[in-house]
Amino acid sequence: MSGQDLDKARAEANAARERLLGSAHALQTRLAPSVLAERAWGGVREGGEAAASKALGAVRARPVAASAIGIATIAFLARRPLARLIGRIAGAGARPATNTKPARRSRRIEGDRS
Repeated sequence: MSGQDLDKARAEANAARERLLGSAHALQTRLAPSVLAERAWGGVREGGEAAASKALGAVRARPVAASAIGIATIAFLARRPLARLIGRIAGAGARPATNTKPARRSRRIEGDRS
């Protein structure tokens, strides 16, 4: 290999190294946590907007059904407080409270006369 061929090979190797470093830098920039988080948040935001738009269209198409579903959901989530309120209104609060716990029995140890 002559001196010119060696210089040419070194130049090609340096050029290839520079291209590789440029590609690595570009990849590192694309895979930065902040960039990945921004892309993910953008996707979630777009998906949320699309779902909200579809839901709004469904509510506009059937307002009575949407209202019934909303009321049923709220009633399900608040079922215990609503049951207590209905119980108080119906007079369940006027009855004396019953003891629902069984009486506690004391244990005697054999040989203990106390």
